[in-house]
Amino acid sequence: MDLLLDPDPDNIVAVGLTGLLTWASVSILWQLFVKKKKKKRYHLKIKKNDKKKS
Repeated sequence: MDLLLDPDPDNIVAVGLTGLLTWASVSILWQLFVKKKKKKRYHLKIKKNDKKKS
């Protein structure tokens, strides 16, 4: 815990990269297991009156 509050200057890059990797992993797991994705289906609705006359 002391490493997070007062990191050693030699290890500051390692601590930052570890935090970034942790954030990315949690984000991916959240999207896969927790967040329910709704599939959006886009349908092109064409009205009969909107068609161009040939």
